Amino acid sequence: LLVQSTLQAVVAGVGIELTAMAIHSVSDEGFEATLNASIDNRWLTSGGVSSDSLTMMFNGTAIGHLNLPRTDLKAMATTSVSLNSTTVVENVSQFTAFGTELLVADQLTVGWQGYATLWVGSLPLTTHMEQSLALPGVNGFATKPPVVLKSSYVTSSKDSVTLGLKVAIFNPSVVSFDNVGGLGLDVYFDG
Repeated sequence: LLVQSTLQAVVAGVGIELTAMAIHSVSDEGFEATLNASIDNRWLTSGGVSSDSLTMMFNGTAIGHLNLPRTDLKAMATTSVSLNSTTVVENVSQFTAFGTELLVADQLTVGWQGYATLWVGSLPLTTHMEQSLALPGVNGFATKPPVVLKSSYVTSSKDSVTLGLKVAIFNPSVVSFDNVGGLGLDVYFDG
């Protein structure tokens, strides 16, 4: 019991800041993610952390599962890490809700929970891990609105005009997608 409570204190004492999260190769089964983070180990001993059963959470519901390869942490130091991981999506509607919220919110929270192996020095110990991270969202592109770089006439009818647009879109979030699918933009002229 003393070891378990000490491990929980170690987990609570590790600060994690997600500096970038690129989501790519999205399919029905899952996606590839590249995570860049700073991990602040506030403990006096060096060690490491890994997990083969980490669950990505959004709004209290699991999105999917990923593996966290062993990351070595220096004592009383911040370690920058870049991890590549395959996330197996178990709840497509929750993953879609995450993507939608990312586009419309100014901030959202994701979490990871599961069992992790912690190395305190060279001693491996398993404990429950639960972390929540606040992420900046895209905020409906309100921070810096999209800019039309090029436009071309495609076709028209009595009720509509179809244009081809090349648009620059600023992403204020640390999360990026290699393909967000189709985006609908309202284009106004003189008001």
